[in-house]
Amino acid sequence: MELAFLSHDVRLAGRGLIGLVNALQKFAVEWIAPLPARYRNLIDKTDPAIDEIEIKQIAKSVLPVEQGKEMEQRQDGQVPEPLLVNRFP
Repeated sequence: MELAFLSHDVRLAGRGLIGLVNALQKFAVEWIAPLPARYRNLIDKTDPAIDEIEIKQIAKSVLPVEQGKEMEQRQDGQVPEPLLVNRFP
């Protein structure tokens, strides 16, 4: 699964992530983390699990343009909202 933000691309590798996609679309996810390898054999193979998270910076400062004017960069430290969710490789 890939998520695109203004300045970063995030790739999640794992299985059964459709429930996570639904929760992300509803902004109902507070945090995510990969399942440590030592626990992978302890869960059922049909249960969802994140194996790897890859974060790639695509720009130091990307500001969207609205009606020909740059928007102010957020100063509150909040992560920008996802622009694209549910894009599978």
